Amino acid sequence: MVAINDFKASYGDDDTSEGTVAENISLDDYRLRNITVGLAKQGSPNPIGIIGLGSPMGRYNGTYGARSDVLESMVDQGLIKTHSFAMYMGEHPSIVFGGYDTSKFAGRLTEVPLQPNLTGSMDNYRVNITSLGVTHSNESSTQLSPAAFSVNAMLDSGTEVSFLPLSLLHPLAAALRPLGVYDSPQAEDEYLAPCTIRDQPGGLEIDLLARSKDQKAQFRITYCDLFDVAYNNDESGEAIVKDGILQCQLRVFGTAEQNTIGLNLQFMRSNYVVHNMDELVLGIAQAVESSGDPDLRDIWPGEKFSMDLDLRQQQRQ
Repeated sequence: MVAINDFKASYGDDDTSEGTVAENISLDDYRLRNITVGLAKQGSPNPIGIIGLGSPMGRYNGTYGARSDVLESMVDQGLIKTHSFAMYMGEHPSIVFGGYDTSKFAGRLTEVPLQPNLTGSMDNYRVNITSLGVTHSNESSTQLSPAAFSVNAMLDSGTEVSFLPLSLLHPLAAALRPLGVYDSPQAEDEYLAPCTIRDQPGGLEIDLLARSKDQKAQFRITYCDLFDVAYNNDESGEAIVKDGILQCQLRVFGTAEQNTIGLNLQFMRSNYVVHNMDELVLGIAQAVESSGDPDLRDIWPGEKFSMDLDLRQQQRQ
Protein backbone atom coordinates (compact mmCIF):
# COMPACT_ATOMS: atom_id res chain seq x y z
CA MET A 1 0.00 0.00 0.00
CA VAL A 2 1.16 3.53 -0.81
CA ALA A 3 0.02 5.85 1.99
CA ILE A 4 -1.30 9.31 1.09
CA ASN A 5 -2.92 10.47 4.34
CA ASP A 6 -4.51 9.40 7.63
CA PHE A 7 -8.15 8.73 8.53
CA LYS A 8 -10.43 8.32 11.53
CA ALA A 9 -13.84 6.68 11.29
CA SER A 10 -16.78 5.92 13.58
CA TYR A 11 -19.33 3.11 13.27
CA GLY A 12 -22.94 2.41 14.13
CA ASP A 13 -22.07 0.85 17.50
CA ASP A 14 -19.91 3.86 18.51
CA ASP A 15 -16.65 2.03 17.84
CA THR A 16 -13.90 4.06 16.18
CA SER A 17 -10.84 3.24 14.10
CA GLU A 18 -7.96 5.21 12.70
CA GLY A 19 -5.05 4.54 10.42
CA THR A 20 -3.67 5.20 6.97
CA VAL A 21 -5.39 5.93 3.66
CA ALA A 22 -3.72 4.55 0.53
CA GLU A 23 -4.40 4.87 -3.19
CA ASN A 24 -2.79 1.61 -4.41
CA ILE A 25 -2.99 -1.92 -3.05
CA SER A 26 -1.43 -5.24 -4.06
CA LEU A 27 -3.26 -8.58 -3.75
CA ASP A 28 -0.84 -11.43 -4.44
CA ASP A 29 0.29 -10.80 -8.04
CA TYR A 30 -2.40 -8.20 -8.77
CA ARG A 31 -2.03 -4.46 -8.24
CA LEU A 32 -5.09 -2.25 -7.91
CA ARG A 33 -4.53 1.41 -8.67
CA ASN A 34 -6.46 4.65 -8.15
CA ILE A 35 -8.60 3.38 -5.28
CA THR A 36 -9.09 4.64 -1.74
CA VAL A 37 -8.27 2.02 0.90
CA GLY A 38 -8.07 2.53 4.66
CA LEU A 39 -5.78 0.37 6.81
CA ALA A 40 -6.91 0.63 10.45
CA LYS A 41 -3.99 0.43 12.88
CA GLN A 42 -5.92 0.97 16.10
CA GLY A 43 -9.49 1.22 17.33
CA SER A 44 -11.76 1.47 20.34
CA PRO A 45 -13.15 -0.03 22.41
CA ASN A 46 -12.02 -3.38 20.94
CA PRO A 47 -9.49 -3.28 18.08
CA ILE A 48 -10.66 -6.40 16.23
CA GLY A 49 -10.42 -7.07 12.52
CA ILE A 50 -13.41 -6.90 10.18
CA ILE A 51 -13.88 -7.57 6.50
CA GLY A 52 -16.24 -6.07 3.96
CA LEU A 53 -16.70 -3.37 1.37
CA GLY A 54 -18.71 -0.19 1.67
CA SER A 55 -21.39 0.39 -0.93
CA PRO A 56 -19.75 1.74 -4.11
CA MET A 57 -22.50 4.36 -4.25
CA GLY A 58 -21.61 5.57 -0.77
CA ARG A 59 -17.84 5.45 -1.01
CA TYR A 60 -15.73 8.28 0.32
CA ASN A 61 -15.36 11.03 -2.27
CA GLY A 62 -14.05 13.97 -0.26
CA THR A 63 -10.58 15.39 0.28
CA TYR A 64 -8.84 12.98 -2.03
CA GLY A 65 -11.16 13.52 -5.00
CA ALA A 66 -13.00 10.84 -6.99
CA ARG A 67 -11.52 7.38 -6.48
CA SER A 68 -12.49 4.09 -8.11
CA ASP A 69 -13.62 1.48 -5.59
CA VAL A 70 -12.07 -2.00 -5.35
CA LEU A 71 -14.76 -3.76 -7.39
CA GLU A 72 -14.64 -1.16 -10.16
CA SER A 73 -10.87 -1.45 -10.38
CA MET A 74 -11.06 -5.25 -10.55
CA VAL A 75 -13.67 -5.15 -13.33
CA ASP A 76 -11.68 -2.55 -15.30
CA GLN A 77 -8.58 -4.74 -15.08
CA GLY A 78 -10.52 -7.84 -16.17
CA LEU A 79 -9.98 -9.66 -12.86
CA ILE A 80 -13.72 -10.20 -12.24
CA LYS A 81 -16.77 -10.10 -14.51
CA THR A 82 -19.21 -8.18 -12.30
CA HIS A 83 -19.18 -5.66 -9.46
CA SER A 84 -19.87 -8.34 -6.87
CA PHE A 85 -18.45 -10.00 -3.78
CA ALA A 86 -19.47 -12.59 -1.20
CA MET A 87 -18.79 -12.76 2.52
CA TYR A 88 -18.58 -15.59 5.00
CA MET A 89 -18.36 -14.40 8.62
CA GLY A 90 -18.18 -17.74 10.44
CA GLU A 91 -15.27 -19.23 12.34
CA HIS A 92 -12.87 -18.63 9.44
CA PRO A 93 -14.12 -15.47 7.67
CA SER A 94 -13.50 -15.08 3.96
CA ILE A 95 -14.37 -12.73 1.11
CA VAL A 96 -14.67 -13.66 -2.57
CA PHE A 97 -14.48 -10.98 -5.27
CA GLY A 98 -16.58 -11.45 -8.41
CA GLY A 99 -18.21 -14.66 -7.24
CA TYR A 100 -19.10 -16.85 -4.29
CA ASP A 101 -18.14 -20.10 -2.56
CA THR A 102 -20.86 -22.79 -2.69
CA SER A 103 -19.14 -24.73 0.11
CA LYS A 104 -20.07 -21.96 2.56
CA PHE A 105 -23.87 -22.19 2.38
CA ALA A 106 -26.72 -24.71 2.31
CA GLY A 107 -29.49 -24.79 -0.30
CA ARG A 108 -30.05 -22.04 -2.84
CA LEU A 109 -29.22 -18.36 -2.69
CA THR A 110 -32.39 -16.28 -2.44
CA GLU A 111 -32.37 -12.93 -4.23
CA VAL A 112 -33.22 -9.95 -2.01
CA PRO A 113 -33.31 -6.45 -3.57
CA LEU A 114 -31.26 -3.68 -1.97
CA GLN A 115 -33.27 -0.76 -0.62
CA PRO A 116 -32.41 2.98 -0.82
CA ASN A 117 -32.24 5.36 2.11
CA LEU A 118 -34.87 8.04 2.72
CA THR A 119 -33.30 10.27 0.05
CA GLY A 120 -33.29 7.49 -2.55
CA SER A 121 -29.54 6.85 -2.39
CA MET A 122 -27.97 3.38 -2.17
CA ASP A 123 -25.36 4.53 0.33
CA ASN A 124 -25.45 1.34 2.43
CA TYR A 125 -26.62 -2.27 2.25
CA ARG A 126 -30.29 -2.24 3.26
CA VAL A 127 -32.99 -4.89 2.97
CA ASN A 128 -36.71 -4.80 3.70
CA ILE A 129 -37.98 -6.85 6.65
CA THR A 130 -41.57 -8.08 6.42
CA SER A 131 -41.70 -10.22 9.58
CA LEU A 132 -39.77 -10.96 12.78
CA GLY A 133 -40.33 -13.88 15.13
CA VAL A 134 -38.66 -16.39 17.42
CA THR A 135 -38.47 -20.15 16.94
CA HIS A 136 -38.10 -22.13 20.15
CA SER A 137 -36.33 -25.42 20.82
CA ASN A 138 -39.65 -27.32 20.61
CA GLU A 139 -40.26 -25.81 17.12
CA SER A 140 -43.04 -23.56 18.42
CA SER A 141 -42.78 -19.88 17.46
CA THR A 142 -43.58 -16.43 18.79
CA GLN A 143 -44.42 -13.59 16.43
CA LEU A 144 -42.71 -10.30 17.33
CA SER A 145 -43.68 -7.91 14.53
CA PRO A 146 -47.22 -6.71 13.86
CA ALA A 147 -49.20 -7.52 10.71
CA ALA A 148 -48.29 -5.63 7.53
CA PHE A 149 -44.79 -5.00 8.88
CA SER A 150 -42.31 -3.31 6.52
CA VAL A 151 -39.07 -1.73 7.78
CA ASN A 152 -35.73 -1.39 6.04
CA ALA A 153 -32.73 -2.78 7.92
CA MET A 154 -29.01 -2.31 7.48
CA LEU A 155 -26.57 -5.19 7.01
CA ASP A 156 -23.16 -4.04 8.20
CA SER A 157 -20.38 -6.53 8.92
CA GLY A 158 -18.42 -3.76 10.62
CA THR A 159 -21.01 -3.20 13.36
CA GLU A 160 -20.58 -5.82 16.10
CA VAL A 161 -24.11 -5.55 17.52
CA SER A 162 -27.61 -5.49 16.08
CA PHE A 163 -30.39 -3.00 16.79
CA LEU A 164 -34.15 -3.29 17.16
CA PRO A 165 -36.80 -0.76 18.21
CA LEU A 166 -37.64 -1.17 21.89
CA SER A 167 -41.14 -2.16 20.80
CA LEU A 168 -39.56 -5.32 19.30
CA LEU A 169 -36.64 -5.82 21.69
CA HIS A 170 -38.86 -6.13 24.76
CA PRO A 171 -41.08 -8.87 23.23
CA LEU A 172 -37.91 -10.64 22.02
CA ALA A 173 -36.48 -10.69 25.55
CA ALA A 174 -39.84 -11.87 26.95
CA ALA A 175 -39.97 -14.72 24.42
CA LEU A 176 -36.46 -15.81 25.46
CA ARG A 177 -37.00 -15.77 29.24
CA PRO A 178 -37.94 -19.50 29.32
CA LEU A 179 -34.36 -20.10 28.09
CA GLY A 180 -32.92 -18.27 31.09
CA VAL A 181 -32.73 -14.72 29.72
CA TYR A 182 -32.84 -12.04 32.43
CA ASP A 183 -32.34 -8.27 32.76
CA SER A 184 -28.71 -7.20 32.92
CA PRO A 185 -27.85 -5.49 36.21
CA GLN A 186 -25.33 -3.32 34.35
CA ALA A 187 -27.63 -1.44 31.94
CA GLU A 188 -31.28 -0.93 31.14
CA ASP A 189 -32.71 -2.81 28.14
CA GLU A 190 -29.75 -5.19 28.01
CA TYR A 191 -30.10 -8.92 28.62
CA LEU A 192 -27.99 -11.82 29.85
CA ALA A 193 -28.38 -15.60 29.90
CA PRO A 194 -26.31 -18.67 30.72
CA CYS A 195 -24.04 -19.33 27.75
CA THR A 196 -25.67 -22.73 27.33
CA ILE A 197 -28.37 -20.81 25.43
CA ARG A 198 -25.98 -20.72 22.47
CA ASP A 199 -26.45 -24.48 22.03
CA GLN A 200 -30.25 -24.25 21.81
CA PRO A 201 -31.95 -24.93 18.45
CA GLY A 202 -34.04 -22.16 16.93
CA GLY A 203 -33.33 -18.45 16.85
CA LEU A 204 -34.55 -15.11 15.55
CA GLU A 205 -36.62 -15.70 12.40
CA ILE A 206 -36.50 -12.97 9.75
CA ASP A 207 -38.60 -12.68 6.59
CA LEU A 208 -37.22 -10.35 3.92
CA LEU A 209 -38.78 -8.91 0.81
CA ALA A 210 -37.63 -11.19 -2.02
CA ARG A 211 -36.89 -10.06 -5.56
CA SER A 212 -39.45 -12.52 -6.92
CA LYS A 213 -42.92 -13.13 -5.54
CA ASP A 214 -42.32 -16.83 -6.18
CA GLN A 215 -39.49 -16.93 -3.65
CA LYS A 216 -39.62 -17.09 0.14
CA ALA A 217 -36.85 -15.07 1.76
CA GLN A 218 -36.84 -16.59 5.25
CA PHE A 219 -33.64 -16.54 7.29
CA ARG A 220 -32.51 -17.17 10.83
CA ILE A 221 -30.01 -15.76 13.30
CA THR A 222 -29.12 -18.70 15.54
CA TYR A 223 -28.90 -18.38 19.32
CA CYS A 224 -25.18 -19.07 18.96
CA ASP A 225 -24.82 -15.85 16.95
CA LEU A 226 -27.37 -13.84 18.95
CA PHE A 227 -25.42 -14.30 22.20
CA ASP A 228 -21.76 -13.80 23.08
CA VAL A 229 -19.74 -13.86 26.30
CA ALA A 230 -20.71 -11.05 28.69
CA TYR A 231 -18.10 -8.94 30.47
CA ASN A 232 -18.20 -6.73 33.55
CA ASN A 233 -18.29 -2.99 32.93
CA ASP A 234 -15.86 -2.34 35.78
CA GLU A 235 -12.10 -1.97 35.56
CA SER A 236 -11.56 -5.72 35.74
CA GLY A 237 -13.38 -6.33 32.46
CA GLU A 238 -13.69 -9.97 33.44
CA ALA A 239 -16.22 -12.37 31.97
CA ILE A 240 -19.41 -12.60 34.02
CA VAL A 241 -19.89 -15.86 35.91
CA LYS A 242 -23.08 -16.59 37.89
CA ASP A 243 -23.43 -19.65 40.10
CA GLY A 244 -20.35 -21.07 38.43
CA ILE A 245 -21.84 -20.71 34.93
CA LEU A 246 -20.43 -18.40 32.27
CA GLN A 247 -22.97 -15.74 31.22
CA CYS A 248 -23.62 -14.44 27.71
CA GLN A 249 -25.12 -11.17 26.49
CA LEU A 250 -27.85 -10.73 23.92
CA ARG A 251 -26.02 -8.83 21.19
CA VAL A 252 -29.18 -7.00 20.15
CA PHE A 253 -29.71 -3.54 21.60
CA GLY A 254 -32.71 -1.25 21.68
CA THR A 255 -33.44 2.06 20.02
CA ALA A 256 -36.35 4.44 20.55
CA GLU A 257 -36.66 4.97 16.78
CA GLN A 258 -39.41 2.76 15.40
CA ASN A 259 -37.95 2.45 11.90
CA THR A 260 -34.34 1.71 12.87
CA ILE A 261 -33.18 -1.89 12.52
CA GLY A 262 -29.62 -3.10 12.08
CA LEU A 263 -29.10 -6.84 11.66
CA ASN A 264 -25.35 -6.43 11.19
CA LEU A 265 -22.69 -8.93 12.27
CA GLN A 266 -25.15 -11.35 13.92
CA PHE A 267 -27.06 -11.85 10.65
CA MET A 268 -23.84 -12.04 8.62
CA ARG A 269 -22.48 -14.83 10.83
CA SER A 270 -25.58 -16.99 10.45
CA ASN A 271 -26.04 -16.34 6.74
CA TYR A 272 -23.85 -16.30 3.65
CA VAL A 273 -24.35 -13.02 1.79
CA VAL A 274 -23.47 -12.33 -1.84
CA HIS A 275 -23.53 -8.69 -2.98
CA ASN A 276 -24.24 -8.06 -6.67
CA MET A 277 -24.04 -4.32 -7.20
CA ASP A 278 -24.72 -4.57 -10.95
CA GLU A 279 -28.17 -5.99 -10.22
CA LEU A 280 -28.59 -4.19 -6.85
CA VAL A 281 -29.47 -7.48 -5.17
CA LEU A 282 -28.13 -9.69 -2.42
CA GLY A 283 -28.04 -13.47 -2.64
CA ILE A 284 -28.56 -14.94 0.84
CA ALA A 285 -28.51 -18.49 2.19
CA GLN A 286 -27.88 -20.23 5.52
CA ALA A 287 -24.14 -20.30 6.20
CA VAL A 288 -22.34 -23.57 6.93
CA GLU A 289 -18.82 -24.26 8.15
CA SER A 290 -16.91 -26.30 5.56
CA SER A 291 -13.58 -27.99 6.16
CA GLY A 292 -13.20 -28.98 2.51
CA ASP A 293 -11.80 -27.09 -0.45
CA PRO A 294 -13.60 -23.94 -1.65
CA ASP A 295 -16.03 -24.32 -4.56
CA LEU A 296 -15.78 -20.92 -6.23
CA ARG A 297 -18.27 -19.77 -8.89
CA ASP A 298 -18.06 -16.62 -10.99
CA ILE A 299 -21.00 -14.22 -11.12
CA TRP A 300 -21.74 -13.38 -14.74
CA PRO A 301 -23.56 -10.25 -15.96
CA GLY A 302 -27.33 -10.64 -15.63
CA GLU A 303 -27.11 -13.92 -13.73
CA LYS A 304 -29.82 -14.81 -11.23
CA PHE A 305 -28.78 -16.49 -7.99
CA SER A 306 -32.04 -18.45 -7.78
CA MET A 307 -31.10 -20.70 -10.69
CA ASP A 308 -29.79 -24.22 -10.02
CA LEU A 309 -26.01 -24.48 -10.24
CA ASP A 310 -26.26 -27.18 -12.95
CA LEU A 311 -28.52 -24.92 -15.04
CA ARG A 312 -26.01 -22.07 -14.75
CA GLN A 313 -23.26 -24.28 -16.09
CA GLN A 314 -25.40 -25.47 -19.02
CA GLN A 315 -26.27 -21.90 -20.04
CA ARG A 316 -22.62 -20.86 -20.03
CA GLN A 317 -21.54 -23.72 -22.31
